[in-house]
Amino acid sequence: MSDIQGLAEEVQALLGAAVDRDYQAATDLVVRIADQHGAQGVYGLCCALAQMVTTFGFGVKRGQGFAGIAMTDPDGRPMNPDEAPAEARPKVWATRFVAAYTNDDSATTVALFETSLADPDGHIAGVAALIGMAADVLRSKIEEGNHA
Repeated sequence: MSDIQGLAEEVQALLGAAVDRDYQAATDLVVRIADQHGAQGVYGLCCALAQMVTTFGFGVKRGQGFAGIAMTDPDGRPMNPDEAPAEARPKVWATRFVAAYTNDDSATTVALFETSLADPDGHIAGVAALIGMAADVLRSKIEEGNHA
C-alpha cells in the first residue's frame, strides 16, 4: 500500500471514529498519522478535514466561496479572535484554517499550520478542534439524511 493510500485510509477511519464519538480511536489514528507521515501527513489530514467542512458545511467548492471569522463574547458583543480566551483558541485556529482553506489561500493554511507547530499543546488542541468541527458537520449531514 502506498503512503498516500495508507494516509487516505487512516483519514477515513479517523473521520468515522470522530463521527461515532470514539475519541480513543480518533486519538490513536492521529498519533499513527503523525508517527508514520510526520507533520506533512498531519497537514494533509487538516486539509482533508477542511475540505469536508467546506463541501458539506458551507456547500461550496474550495475557492468558490468566502469564509471569515466573527466571534462574540458571552454578552453577544463582537470580539477580536486574537483576544479569545485560552479555552477558545483551538477552535479559533481550526476556524481560521478552514476559512483560509475555503478561500483557497494556501499560503495562509501553511502559515497557520507551521506556526502552530511551535506550541505542541496548542497544535494538538487545534487539530483536535478541526477534527471535532468536521465530525460535527458530517454528523449533521448524516442526521439530515436520516430525516429526509
